[in-house]
Amino acid sequence: MLHAVARKNAFIAASAVTSMAAQRQSFLNSVQAATRPTTNVKIVLDALASMATQQQSFLNSVQAATRPTTSILSSSVRSFQRNWISSYTSPLSSLTLQTDSFQSSLHQIAGTISRVFTEDLFSRFDTLRWLFREWLPDNLRDVDAGLWIWLLRISAKDGTCLAWAPRAEIVAELLALRHSKDRQSCLMEHRPEVVEDVETSLKEVDHPDLLDLRELTLQAAACIRDGHDSPAQARLANVLDTTMRAHGHAWLRSYFPQGAFPPSPNTGSHKMIAGAHSTYSGSPQLRMLGPYLLVNAMKNVFSGFDRQHTLNRHLGSHKASSNSYRSEFAFAALLNTQALLRLVDRYLYA
Repeated sequence: MLHAVARKNAFIAASAVTSMAAQRQSFLNSVQAATRPTTNVKIVLDALASMATQQQSFLNSVQAATRPTTSILSSSVRSFQRNWISSYTSPLSSLTLQTDSFQSSLHQIAGTISRVFTEDLFSRFDTLRWLFREWLPDNLRDVDAGLWIWLLRISAKDGTCLAWAPRAEIVAELLALRHSKDRQSCLMEHRPEVVEDVETSLKEVDHPDLLDLRELTLQAAACIRDGHDSPAQARLANVLDTTMRAHGHAWLRSYFPQGAFPPSPNTGSHKMIAGAHSTYSGSPQLRMLGPYLLVNAMKNVFSGFDRQHTLNRHLGSHKASSNSYRSEFAFAALLNTQALLRLVDRYLYA
């Protein structure tokens, strides 16, 4: 997965990390030069100055490689800077006062610098690995990046978001099917597993503003488990509408380019989703995969069209019929709702 990420979606970040590694090695080479027994004072001071310059360059590389998420690592970088200053200025001062401990102080500097690098800053790259996992929904980690385009087409054609649920094995089955009808049947054949996966996904939604909506979604999921698809679809359509009105518009404006949306704060959900959908460039992007899967699936949910090919909240509310209430629409509503709640939960905590 990380290979596909580097190849498809993180070329710039990978280049920056490579640069950082080279700078770290150069930095440590300077440390070694500074601690050779035969080194004179001028060489030591030149080496320390070079080390300081390389340290700043290194930090700049960290910031460049993590620019979309600087806030996550900023505290670590600040802590590193504080540790850096205190780690070598104190031993360096002792050099001028205690010439007999010159070599010992140099080793103290080198040891502290090495510890700071290896134990403090570089351990924080676990945060980056966590970030990649957060960007890519759990159930899609094993999907080859070459299939992301097909996954996005499925979400648009079926009106169903496959981010976070159902489980990876069911997603693999769906990706192997060429027609919407077959994929819809596949989801219904896995009814218990789909409901279980949605319930598991919704455990991650815990923002206080979403607890009522999460509970209503869980109740609708229980209805689908028992085969009561039409009542579940009606409830889920209401949850979708409520979530979009309360938080969805703000989430879309925060996540997608501002120019994609009408300036009016009273813009309807359909135009907001259409605006976000219009920003899709046609190429897969790791950070945007989950959101684009959702807006692809939701592009017809709030439309006023009289014809219905995918889930349509408008027709379900204003033109109730056996055509507008179908089991495949209930499953789409369930999966779309849990994905929307997951993304909005992340936005509210940001």
